[in-house]
Formats: sequence, structure tokens, C-alpha cells
Amino acid sequence: MKELFNDILGIEDIRGVMLFSLDGEVLFSEFVSYPNISPEARDWHPLVEALIGVREGEFAFEKYRFYIRSTSLHCLMVIMDIFAPVSMVRLNCDLLLPSLQQTTKSKGLGQFFKKKNS
Repeated sequence: MKELFNDILGIEDIRGVMLFSLDGEVLFSEFVSYPNISPEARDWHPLVEALIGVREGEFAFEKYRFYIRSTSLHCLMVIMDIFAPVSMVRLNCDLLLPSLQQTTKSKGLGQFFKKKNS
């Protein structure tokens, strides 16, 4: 799954990416610099529950900004510095979300028919 987020993580001033299920479970997290506490050690359910129905949001706290994108299955959070190019983050999220929906939905028999990389 990390390959899906490489473009976002490669943008200047991006600190990390987190993907949540709608239950608040951390499905994926990757950081450029490691946080003091593991993201899995936190209870994210209240935050994700508060964001249900919000398609897109941006929050600023002290020296960081958080860009949030929600879908019917996930909540994506991009952690960035104040001067990160939000338009690039938004564009990359627009390109990423359909791929993310496909990888999540491809369960069952679809697993057996995936093309293997050689």
C-alpha cells in the first residue's frame, strides 16, 4: 500500500500520511520523521467520527497543517508544514482516492486473479 502514497510523501514539507477506516482503525501510516508515539497507540475513533460527512478539510495547529479527505470507506489525513503546497496535496489525493477505493474493494475471488510483478 505504501506505493500508493509515495507521490504525496515526496511533496516538499509533507511530514506524514495516515489512512483510517470509518471505525477509527489506522489502516496505514507513514511518516518522513517519526512521531514520538505510535499512531496505532492513539484512539482515533472520536476524530474520524467527527469528520464523517466532511468531504475535505484543512486544519492548522501551531506549526503544522492537516489536510483531511473522506470517502465512503476511509478518512485520509496528510500532515504537513505550514508552507506545504496544498494544491499539490489536493491534486495527488484526487488521483490517489480512486486507486485506494479499488484496492480496498478487491477482496474475495479478485485476490486470485491479480497480476504478479516479475
